[in-house]
Amino acid sequence: MHAISILRAVLKWPFNRCYDLLSRLMLRLAPGYQASLAVKTWPSLLFDENRDGLAEPIENLLAELKRGLDAESVREIDRYFQRVVFATHASKAGVLCSPEAWIRLLDPQELSMAEKLPPVHAHPFPSSRYLDITDNGILFLPATIREKIKGNDVIDGGAYIGDSIRSLVRYEPGHIFAFEPSEGNLAELRENSRRYAWKNVIPVKKGLGAKKGTGEVTSKTQIASSAQVSSSQDHRELKNKRGIEITDIDSFVEENSLSLALVKLDVEGLEYDVVLGAANSIKKHRPILLLSIYHNPKDFFKIKPLIESWNLGYQFQVRKLHPLHPFSETMLIAHVMEENH
Repeated sequence: MHAISILRAVLKWPFNRCYDLLSRLMLRLAPGYQASLAVKTWPSLLFDENRDGLAEPIENLLAELKRGLDAESVREIDRYFQRVVFATHASKAGVLCSPEAWIRLLDPQELSMAEKLPPVHAHPFPSSRYLDITDNGILFLPATIREKIKGNDVIDGGAYIGDSIRSLVRYEPGHIFAFEPSEGNLAELRENSRRYAWKNVIPVKKGLGAKKGTGEVTSKTQIASSAQVSSSQDHRELKNKRGIEITDIDSFVEENSLSLALVKLDVEGLEYDVVLGAANSIKKHRPILLLSIYHNPKDFFKIKPLIESWNLGYQFQVRKLHPLHPFSETMLIAHVMEENH
């Protein structure tokens, strides 16, 4: 077994080294670096009459999102909005932005953060190594809040092959329920759990949504980090479609009697629906929330006001975890202080 591990490491080194070089070329040489799901979803708000169901003027949406946030969060919101609007207009016009234009969008804080990135060739999850800098956003939380994870349950929505779990296990949760509907990703997640001796990780081959049901896993490539239940309109451009079972977090928490301490979601633009399906669990347990809000305008503008409407005493931050991408990995991080619980 030890010999197999050594052989695997030897074979993996040249692949990761090549990945490192390709990543650098992508940043500095390849045009069109604005490729992102966000760029595909923002035109409905910026150009279409239906505005993706968001009827309020954009300035009102921004003001509501910023209300009560710290200065750093406001800066992150403005930066995300400016960049995604720039990229969306460029994409609509058929303009491939030069790499120099994208590099100029990175500010000194991001470049300083990028210097902390672990080497790609030595990292087990090269494409997600930025998660190590902030432990998937957990390090933005007060130490007393982070301590609440120990011995309690975590839901990892969009677990992929375990890149988030690498950070989550450091806080010694009771169980990590890793939701990943892609069988290929799930197999790698199980292998990584064994390889790195992650304890109490329970893979769950289901999608998450607002309620129980069935749907289709869809992804742009064979290695998409998570999958989504998409409309039939989306299917025309998608390569892979597989039927899946969908559950909501409320049903899962109740059926398994979880003591819920943290919910992390990166489910490719379905975050708002999944939060709706977790309303009772959030109200009862008031878990830490690490929520991706960068995929589409609805998630960006509406998840925070939705949670605020429940009057649970949550405190919010908006932070971007990826220093080398202009707007991706922008997260809403929320917690309740003990005295408010």
